[in-house]
Amino acid sequence: MKISKRKKYKTVNGDKVRIYAVDGGSPHSVHGAILINKFWAVRGWTLTGLFLDQSIPHHWDLVEIKPKK
Repeated sequence: MKISKRKKYKTVNGDKVRIYAVDGGSPHSVHGAILINKFWAVRGWTLTGLFLDQSIPHHWDLVEIKPKK
């Protein structure tokens, strides 16, 4: 999966996400925010949606929200 500004995402644990940019500096090239307790917290992800640049899953990793048919 490659993160795109054209798609919608949420975190693995279901938090709302806004993606602002996908061309930032490595390793966290994706810039956006997570809605936490009614406030938007700025965060960064890898181009594949990982919060931490490692193979260990994190609850803030991104998952795509697929449109309902």
